[in-house]
Amino acid sequence: CAGEEDKPSRRRTIRPEQVRSETLRAFIDGVTLEGVWQSNPVPVDFSSFMSSMTRTFSADSAGVNRMGQNLAVVSDRYLHLSLKLGYHFTLIDCYRSEDDSRNSVQFRFAGGVTGAVRRSRRARFLFEVLKGFDFSVTVKDDLVVARAKGWMARDLNRLMRILGLLVAYTRQLDVSMVSDSRIFEHCQDFEHIAEEAMGN
Repeated sequence: CAGEEDKPSRRRTIRPEQVRSETLRAFIDGVTLEGVWQSNPVPVDFSSFMSSMTRTFSADSAGVNRMGQNLAVVSDRYLHLSLKLGYHFTLIDCYRSEDDSRNSVQFRFAGGVTGAVRRSRRARFLFEVLKGFDFSVTVKDDLVVARAKGWMARDLNRLMRILGLLVAYTRQLDVSMVSDSRIFEHCQDFEHIAEEAMGN
């Protein structure tokens, strides 16, 4: 949490260095790593784009004006992030206990701007990466649900940094998933990025 003098009611922006939550700081470290975000324009075929527009907007009961809004609920032990980045949605819940065996983190991911095949390939990429970091993962179409509990989540800062990297790396990734071979290529690329980021 931010300090008393930096309450959101008194300041419109809280800088990363003012965040006291270790798990949120770890996520910020991952999501802001230089070179992870895809910044180049990506080609999207018209039919996929229109299909995604219809699917996303109809599912968003709040309306188009809420697209892109993000939410963070932060305390000394609990962190909830609800993120809309373009046309995909990410939810992260993290609980830190004094007893490491009770630590937990949950990650949910769905959506995309392309058709079902490319979105499902991105989901399979996420499955492979998250399994490699000790998450229990289930995938259905483009929906990915991953959990780490107990001793598997004892190093929450490490897991939250990885999730930060994934949130940044997977933005618009479905567009590049033109074949199944791209899943393996992106897994290798992300493994290299994660090794450098974690200092391995």
